[in-house]
Amino acid sequence: YTVTGVLGTGGMATVYRARQGNIERDVAIKVIQTSLAENSEFIARFRREAQTVAQLSHPHILKVFDFGSQDDLIYLVMELQSGGSLATRLREQGRLDAESVARYLAQIGAALDYAHARGVIHRDLKPQNVLLDDADNAILSDFGIARIIGDVTRMTQSGLAMGTPTYMAPEQWYGRNVDARTDVYALAVMTYELLTGKTPFTGDMLMQQHLNEMPPSLRQRRPDLPASVEKVLLKGMAKRPEERFQSAGEFAAAFRESLSGKTPRGVDVSATQQPLTPLEGTTVGVSAPAPTPQRNKRLNAIVIFMSAIILVLSGTAIGLLLDSTAGTPEVAASSAVLAAAIDTPTSTFVPTHTPAPTIGANNVSRVAQIQRLGRGLILNEAIHLIAYSPDGRTLAVGSVVGIWLYDAADLARPPRLLGEDLIVASVSWSPDGRYLASVSFDGLASGSSDSTVRLWDAASGQSLRTLEGHTGRVWSVSWSPDGRRLASGSSDSTVRIWDAGSGQLLQTLEGHTNWVWPVSWSPDGRRLASGSDDGTVRLWDAASGQLLRALTGHTGWVLSVSW
Repeated sequence: YTVTGVLGTGGMATVYRARQGNIERDVAIKVIQTSLAENSEFIARFRREAQTVAQLSHPHILKVFDFGSQDDLIYLVMELQSGGSLATRLREQGRLDAESVARYLAQIGAALDYAHARGVIHRDLKPQNVLLDDADNAILSDFGIARIIGDVTRMTQSGLAMGTPTYMAPEQWYGRNVDARTDVYALAVMTYELLTGKTPFTGDMLMQQHLNEMPPSLRQRRPDLPASVEKVLLKGMAKRPEERFQSAGEFAAAFRESLSGKTPRGVDVSATQQPLTPLEGTTVGVSAPAPTPQRNKRLNAIVIFMSAIILVLSGTAIGLLLDSTAGTPEVAASSAVLAAAIDTPTSTFVPTHTPAPTIGANNVSRVAQIQRLGRGLILNEAIHLIAYSPDGRTLAVGSVVGIWLYDAADLARPPRLLGEDLIVASVSWSPDGRYLASVSFDGLASGSSDSTVRLWDAASGQSLRTLEGHTGRVWSVSWSPDGRRLASGSSDSTVRIWDAGSGQLLQTLEGHTNWVWPVSWSPDGRRLASGSDDGTVRLWDAASGQLLRALTGHTGWVLSVSW
């Protein structure tokens, strides 16, 4: 293959235009960079998944011609389509006419039904993922590659998986199994967008809207469409999977019929917007055939580390959320803490930004929901950590969609969101409570993707500064007692000390021989402690950067330190 240009770049992959020399055809090559390219377990699974995808043969599914791995890259060679996507068509036209939408839906529905019958769920339908060929036919891009991308994400980011909140069905938010009806929900959301130029749910409270609210009236935005069309879309976006159309083809056919003004048989929307509750049973669905691999030791350590954090945090949060309950509350696990286990990876031909609001892998490394009994306060997103401001008035909740700031005196008041679409791994308040430092797993902010730390103004939510210098994933950040410095620990085996005011790198503390997880300042701010996968705790002089002492004796990795 001879690369001739770049088609697009996303968070984990780059898509190139290339020429296949032996048969002289133009192709698209998606290159995914990952340290797992030399992991035999991952490569074996990658090959299984790629083979499954390559075997999908449908006129409206993008073809996969070839796949492989080399050095720290894995790649897939795909059919090249140059007609743009439904997203570009929307940008050009604002909205689409109903007849065109019906034609696209018939093609997409047929492709989805074909894939669903073979155990493959798309999981991330959106206009960007529907390509158009030269004859203006809809082509579902990278169908099934979503699971491969999801494997990279889960194995490198401690169980995190990917999805797009704007299109996600309620069962995905609650951490349920996904099936064909999950794709139907996303297809209905996308149809609403194609018809109106706007998605039904927007803003900072997407989860609340998808779980509990009716979509805005379609006919207020498109009064030229008959009421029957709106009824079909409402059934497609029913909160409960069993109340939706049971296949994508059924939805597409009902939409076509509704354009005549006739309400299709079985379209009764009187109960379709009843909320799906977090305690209802798991849906039974189709899943792509792929055995779960055993995680290697490092990945197990990540799971254990995050599990340990969450076990502590869940207790803290439950105590916090139940603080007004007299006596010792009896907390039922089913109503107080719900752990999520979900696969929601992303699939794109030209890479697009796909936020990651949910989690994956069957472990207890995240708390997906904490409910205040008697008040119904729900922190719906997966929670990584909870930190009070120094004055105790504000509660910072680091989650997989950003940093939620709650009024600690009134948790029922809607919180503010900092850093929307960030997967926050660590957060630290400045001693005066005016600022926050965070690290995350999203390339839009601090953390593993770009090896940075980000500073925020807690009052305005403004991003103030990005601290750059680490060459590996940043796992922790801690503010010095005097508020003048920050310390961060990284997978590059270093601890770095920063000037909080200017962002200047003051010290790089070298000595650990493996990942650095926690960092902790001494109360007087003169010393710093760090723990590492190398089994040591190291004490540093914070002013000079000199190693004062290495505490040995652990036979495993050190995942927490405290003065």
